[in-house]
Amino acid sequence: MNIYFKIITDLDLLLKYSDAWNKIIEEDEYASIALTPEWFECWWQANQLGPKKSKLHVLILFDRAKVIAIFLLQISKCTFRGVPITKLHSCTDGITPHFDFIISKGYKAFAIDILLYYISKCKRSWDIAIFDKFRDNDKRNLFIEKIGEYKCFKCGKESSLVTPVIRIENGWDKFWKLKSKKFKKSLRNKINRINKAEKITYEQVEKIENAKLSLEQIFNVSSCSWKGECCRSIVDNPIERNFYERISKIGFKKGWSKIWVLNYDNIPIAYEYHLVYKNVAYPLRADYDEAYRNLSPGSFLEYSIIKNLFDSKKIKLYYSCGHCYQYLMNWTDETEKLQQILLFNSNFLSNILYLFEFLLLPILRKNKQFMLLKNIIRGKFNGN
Repeated sequence: MNIYFKIITDLDLLLKYSDAWNKIIEEDEYASIALTPEWFECWWQANQLGPKKSKLHVLILFDRAKVIAIFLLQISKCTFRGVPITKLHSCTDGITPHFDFIISKGYKAFAIDILLYYISKCKRSWDIAIFDKFRDNDKRNLFIEKIGEYKCFKCGKESSLVTPVIRIENGWDKFWKLKSKKFKKSLRNKINRINKAEKITYEQVEKIENAKLSLEQIFNVSSCSWKGECCRSIVDNPIERNFYERISKIGFKKGWSKIWVLNYDNIPIAYEYHLVYKNVAYPLRADYDEAYRNLSPGSFLEYSIIKNLFDSKKIKLYYSCGHCYQYLMNWTDETEKLQQILLFNSNFLSNILYLFEFLLLPILRKNKQFMLLKNIIRGKFNGN
């Protein structure tokens, strides 16, 4: 073996390795769409619109001229518990389904060793390294195991997200039969309400010629949702809007993007935006128009989509990308637990932050008076 690595800080240079990058991902049946170069290009360019720009810091590992691993990282100036730090972290955010390392078969342990060796040698350039939304798999477990071999930093683990998933198997009838009587009764009432409205139709948009119009329609629905009232709609976030515009241009060409739209009298009142990759559906965003709340358009559209996925038999997994909200847990009791792994440098500041995060804070969280004070302060800052 003739092993060496490069640190890539320029997006155009990174994308020159797209073919090798995609080849590694194709070998991994569990790789998510968020690990593709197409997603990454859209995500990175959209995030550059933000006020706090990160610096690309991707580690690419080679065996001779062959790319054998890609670690998608970035460096940014930010705060941790209110303290200014330099952070080395995974290229993830709220829209990212989950994170993983991109490693060619046969190089897993070796590549993780090189990653840890590198970040230990460049520890003067960061205070905390954070790997967020890490899936529970052999790569994550090996990474945690090998961290123990390095005494130059401390490691902490926290829950990042617990997201519901629905396995599309055994047919709709068997799946529907297992749902609770209370849930089915409630949903049947909502379906009947929709059917009585008569002017209701729903459609699946997957052709590129309809993409631009559909995007404008869902942006409008998002602005008319409850999220619009608190400035959390897509149109309120230039980064998110730019991401959807970019990923749609690529996604509709590749057959990844699908927009499910519910119309009332030909006016869109609810939608779900999906990306489909390796037979997994990722519903990245869903909204409904508050003016039609009495029709329960979101619930009806969710039901229609999930039933369609079972009937079409093209999708193996519905990966909700959300928290364990009750409306999602009505559909499934299976979840995937994503983890955040934090590495704290050996400098004084990092040691203090580690002690606060993993020793003092867990004690304070058990203190009712502290939690009450925290909620009061949070309420004031939120304007309540």
